[in-house]
Amino acid sequence: MYMFAHLLKDLSQRKYYENLYFFFSYLRDLYSRDWLDSYLSRALDVPLEKGRLAPIDEYKYVLTLDFAIKMLNINERAQCGVPVIIEGETGVGKTALIEMLSRLWNYSLIKNCNLFKERLMDSIKERIEGNSQVYKKMHL
Repeated sequence: MYMFAHLLKDLSQRKYYENLYFFFSYLRDLYSRDWLDSYLSRALDVPLEKGRLAPIDEYKYVLTLDFAIKMLNINERAQCGVPVIIEGETGVGKTALIEMLSRLWNYSLIKNCNLFKERLMDSIKERIEGNSQVYKKMHL
């Protein structure tokens, strides 16, 4: 759990909360891309690559504090099985928000599928090469 450092100035109280696994950050950290990536990574259980959420960079999504909070709220409701209605004016980013959240939710699955696909293709290539050499030996 996070608490804001400026709210807790007493060092002994701060140590007490740190022992309970509360993390302290400053208000300015909320606007840092690194902080938003690390927090979303933990909340959505998505691995970081080189300290960043790869799908956000890959799709050139502009991650703001507002969108990060919306993603966390939607994620929380989805985990609890609570329906979500997203409404807003045209062009405010409702679809982009849901598409990015979907990519983050499915990132690990997609990454594993791609790894499986690469391994399968390598295995197929090895078999083809092996069979072609056997064919050459038989017909020479």
